Amino acid sequence: MSTSQDPHPDPKELSNLAQERLGKKKTRRILEHCKECPQCADFLLEAVRSQPLVGDRPRLSKWNWISIGVLIVTLLAVVAALWWILRSASRLPTTGFELR
Repeated sequence: MSTSQDPHPDPKELSNLAQERLGKKKTRRILEHCKECPQCADFLLEAVRSQPLVGDRPRLSKWNWISIGVLIVTLLAVVAALWWILRSASRLPTTGFELR
């Protein structure tokens, strides 16, 4: 089926495509049509430009905060364990024997 025979996409479909609300198959079909149809390409470009920019700051959920807390506690435990091991290793008595 040639692209010239494809019907023009509905403006609502172009708007949904601009909002990334279409499935993969339909998105591919519309984009293939728009590559060869300047009129549809202009409509799609206008639909993309008319989308509002949404830049909300990402919100952290309770589980994100719990994960961050567990990570911090784990890091502190590793640092404390290493400090304890190095401190106790420096107190070990030497035997006086050397390996040659």
